[in-house]
Amino acid sequence: MKHTLRDGKNTLIPPRPLRERGLGGEGKPQERLTISVDLHQRMIECARDFRKIPTPSEALLWQVLRNRQIAGYKFRRQQPIGAFVVDFFCAEHNLIVEVDGAIHATQEAHDQERQHLLECCGYQFLRFPASQVEQNLNTIITTIQTHILSPSPLEGEGLGV
Repeated sequence: MKHTLRDGKNTLIPPRPLRERGLGGEGKPQERLTISVDLHQRMIECARDFRKIPTPSEALLWQVLRNRQIAGYKFRRQQPIGAFVVDFFCAEHNLIVEVDGAIHATQEAHDQERQHLLECCGYQFLRFPASQVEQNLNTIITTIQTHILSPSPLEGEGLGV
């Protein structure tokens, strides 16, 4: 993830498309998320605080994602991206994994807007209910592994575009 400073702004440059996964650089330019340097620093502090007290389902999933246990790919937890903090992030695949606890039932519209904005910047999402993580972790692991290991369709193919 690149950050450039312009006129006191911290610009989040979207991830580069993954050429080896069929997401070459051709096509329309991706949007950028621009936040101030101060907000960027606050997001880093917020992410640190979130890491200190994970939910039970996040802690459980982190035990499986950490130390490159899923197909050798690195995941980060509570990763700031622009003005957001995502639960888990794999930069090599521009993949965000979100665990939705009870609070998410009251903010569905907000979550959808946030996800749409990040998807417009080239990120992919996998979203799981916390109860599913706690009750059926093996299915979650298989879904993440399958997503990472399966080739992505070419831009505009099979994406409902």
